[in-house]
Amino acid sequence: MKNIEIVKNYLKSGETTNENFKLGMEVEHFIIKEDTLESVDYYEENGIRDLLKELKKSSHWEEIFEQNNIIGLKRNGSTITLEPGAQVEISVRPFEKIEDIEREYVSILKEIKRCINKRKQDIAIVGYHPKSKIKDIPFIPKERYSFMKEYFKDKGKYALNMMKGTASTQISIDYESEFDFSRKFRVANFLSPLIYCIFDNSPVFEGEQWKGNSLRIDIWDNCDNDRSGIVKGALGEEFNYESYARYILERPPIITKRKDEYIFTKDMSVKEVFSDSEMNSDEIEHILTMFFPDVRAKNYIEIRMADALPYPYNLSYAAFIKGIFYGENSLNWLYEESLKYTEDDLNTFKKEVVSFGMDSVIYNENAYDFMEKLLKMCESELGDEGKYLYPIYDIIHKKLKVWNV
Repeated sequence: MKNIEIVKNYLKSGETTNENFKLGMEVEHFIIKEDTLESVDYYEENGIRDLLKELKKSSHWEEIFEQNNIIGLKRNGSTITLEPGAQVEISVRPFEKIEDIEREYVSILKEIKRCINKRKQDIAIVGYHPKSKIKDIPFIPKERYSFMKEYFKDKGKYALNMMKGTASTQISIDYESEFDFSRKFRVANFLSPLIYCIFDNSPVFEGEQWKGNSLRIDIWDNCDNDRSGIVKGALGEEFNYESYARYILERPPIITKRKDEYIFTKDMSVKEVFSDSEMNSDEIEHILTMFFPDVRAKNYIEIRMADALPYPYNLSYAAFIKGIFYGENSLNWLYEESLKYTEDDLNTFKKEVVSFGMDSVIYNENAYDFMEKLLKMCESELGDEGKYLYPIYDIIHKKLKVWNV
């Protein structure tokens, strides 16, 4: 079987019935020193390595190792993992109800806080490190990050900032068919400029006040065009499983994984790397994680534009995504709206957001007004869960960014 068919089948394997739709939420956090706000690194005494070890002792977590280094924890489908600069990512296992996501996330966050409070450390939940510069943040001992560092040195000027300095909130959604995949993928990309705008939570860059807007856009635009931004063709009428498979196969994966060994493949495309072999599921899963577009497909759709958001704004964002993508009326309305625009339009809107922030005019109206319209749609779709939208309403009505509310 050709690899394009194998990747298509992998995407198809994610299909599930409407009744079984769930949401996944991942939030990345900076562990910082209380007195200086500087980064707590992996290696130091009472550092992130020691945090993972203590969490294992105090709770029912199972360690995740790479070459005898503890790099994460897992428990009942939820995980605590580390990004390149030791950002701590809490990944909540998928749930149908927002209240269940809330319960799991808050419980894990409290476990972490109990450990770090004894060490005069704190958690910063923002889109970019509040104090430390990336030159002062060491990479964690994960082999793939060494290869990525080497590969990115000739790419965009902010590639290493992306790896060690940023933190995000990612929400994952399900689909029931290839058509459902296509329209949700399209609508998620259509909303890209709006999500960057409203969920901008980056007041600092490299230790200095960031005077622009939506730093996350600027960083991704200066990272690596092969694996970031809007997936080429995502707003095309024919976009489907095969389209995403081609997007992956025609680009360099940087590294591949054979059994438990990483292989640095440099500028070879996925198609070239696997020209004489069929990809297995482990290889596909690894390859899909090596691309970082605004909206990413695995065997679910991952929406990746929001900065790291503190509680309860992260839950509010999850509710917004649920109301849009699991509400038939809101999804259909946005799909029809998206047909009026092209990828070039969206990239123009993103530049508008960088220049004007909350005063941006996108989709032919003010960003606040468009967002408020969507919130009202979501509220009607969510029923009792509509209460989770109130923190976003607060942002909109006060016309403030998350860190100012």
